[in-house]
Amino acid sequence: MTIVEKTITPIRSSKHPTTGLQVRVSPTGEAGHHVSEKLLGQNIETIEYSVMGMLTDRLENPKFVGPVSSHGLPSPWQTPGFHYTAFKAELSSGMSMSFGETLKLHNYHDGAKFGPLQTGRSVRAGEKLVVDFLAKAVNQPVEVEIHLNPPEVRREAYCIKSTVVDASYWKNYRVELNVPESTDQAVFHFFITGPGQLWLDQIHMRPKGEGNVSQDVLDRMATMHIPILRFPGGCFSTNYHWKFGIGPVHLRPAVRDESCKLPAYYDFGTDEYLDLCLKQKITPMITINIGSGTPDEAGEWAAYIAEFYRRHGQEPPLAYFQMGNEHYGTWESAHMTGAMYAAALREYIPAVRANYPNARIVALGEKEFQTLRKSEDHAWRDRVLEVVEELGIDVIVINRYKGQWNDSDLDKQINVVDSVTKVQRDFEELIGDCRKKGLSTKIGITEWNYWMRASAYDGRRFTEDYDVSHAQYISGMIHLFARMAADMELATFYHLINPMGIIQHYTADVVETCIVELFRMYRPAFPGDFVPLRVESPKLGETESAVDAICLRQTAGDWVFLSNRHPTQSAQVDLSGFGGRKAADVMMLSGDSPLGQLLAAEAPQLKDGHLTLPPLSVLRVRFES
Repeated sequence: MTIVEKTITPIRSSKHPTTGLQVRVSPTGEAGHHVSEKLLGQNIETIEYSVMGMLTDRLENPKFVGPVSSHGLPSPWQTPGFHYTAFKAELSSGMSMSFGETLKLHNYHDGAKFGPLQTGRSVRAGEKLVVDFLAKAVNQPVEVEIHLNPPEVRREAYCIKSTVVDASYWKNYRVELNVPESTDQAVFHFFITGPGQLWLDQIHMRPKGEGNVSQDVLDRMATMHIPILRFPGGCFSTNYHWKFGIGPVHLRPAVRDESCKLPAYYDFGTDEYLDLCLKQKITPMITINIGSGTPDEAGEWAAYIAEFYRRHGQEPPLAYFQMGNEHYGTWESAHMTGAMYAAALREYIPAVRANYPNARIVALGEKEFQTLRKSEDHAWRDRVLEVVEELGIDVIVINRYKGQWNDSDLDKQINVVDSVTKVQRDFEELIGDCRKKGLSTKIGITEWNYWMRASAYDGRRFTEDYDVSHAQYISGMIHLFARMAADMELATFYHLINPMGIIQHYTADVVETCIVELFRMYRPAFPGDFVPLRVESPKLGETESAVDAICLRQTAGDWVFLSNRHPTQSAQVDLSGFGGRKAADVMMLSGDSPLGQLLAAEAPQLKDGHLTLPPLSVLRVRFES
């Protein structure tokens, strides 16, 4: 069992001034439209870093996906130095058990150890790590040593284990390592101890007793009660071949993804995803490969998913199948016109429906196609709406990212609120376009976030550092979804694990960002029925309300969520319109500045229907029935 240090969220004091914004929030009528829990969905896009985050493996690129560097090894594998002429590494294709790439190692030296290494390995004191590697010897048995070293070159190794590769066919070899101290900078060495040659198919280092998928990550996800989970993601789905992600993990290939220009691993694949959905009662949402795939492949995938549930004693549940991803954008490897996409839908949708009758079909509804030539037809949404009734499309979706970098705290918060309003306008336009065509089709959003920092060029693995601004934007978007739920069926946030992830798992530890607790905060109120509110609040900037609120009704009572978006002013909130009912499940998250952390805070007392809501805070309270 891995020893993992859990992060503990500190409690922030709720001592705030008793003067500030004067706000009144009260219901204006009976509950109306239903608000689905599927508005709190998530994404797992199976690019390299996401798959790493879902697994227990402490080594990167364990299946040796190229290209290679000048010393013959694929990144991040390297040699101990630059002048080892008695050692050669060579990457070859087609020889591995998964028909991927293999690494040939040749030590010419009769008195020295040579072999590849990885730096920056994360280990914890007291762990027992199991190293499994598939190898075969050339000509004669080869002795190898596995070292786990501290980063300081002169220090003694943490542990050394040796074994002999004694067969000239693929065979698994295993050693166990006992870790004496914690570090995120350990060095892993794989040495050939004398003259000899061998082939390596793959090599893994995992905690003893744990499976391929990280139980700690799964446990964190379980506490979020994720209602719907999109997989295998966005741009990566255009090159995703589902058959690579089923069956024994060691037989699954690792390939180069031409869309994201990263290694593509299938060690967390369709089997693991469906198992996760089954055990955590998550509604599946599959992004179909329209690009390097075929309609037949899509139909076979749908049939496999249906059979998976039947094998587990269940009839296939409702599942969403999204037809491709952002093909209107020039960044997509399968960029196409709206007319081409509509033609593809005619091929793909029947193939999926024939094999998964309980499918909800999702199509892309962006307004315009990004042309490469000015003379081309810009229309995208119009071309899709023309085939909605013919093909029985259930949901039309868009993707939206917002972000900014303003100087003042007030300007930062104004942008946060204004960004939500801009998305609202896009939703209203999408709904309006559907209704003009006489369509009752629901809408959705399959990628959304407040994007401020993540990039592909800074060496930080596309990390978004979440703060209060993100939390305020996410809170505002969830409120927007609830208001529009009469027309809106689903929303999936980007992203759950590692790249832009609200859960980070790059080291031995799993770290939650403040956004995880925010989603947990909202989850108990969904599903519910929307109760219209009157919110009387001063403005933030010229047009936006400083305090935002929604109310969802369940049998147990009315869930009220309040968000004070002002960076410096507390809000005196009058909730007497809720009739003096008993308040329960009171919870608050707050921060000190837009770029600070949103932390659990001591909830304010509700006295005579009034409370003080600190600046940059989100509060939840349930008024009992």
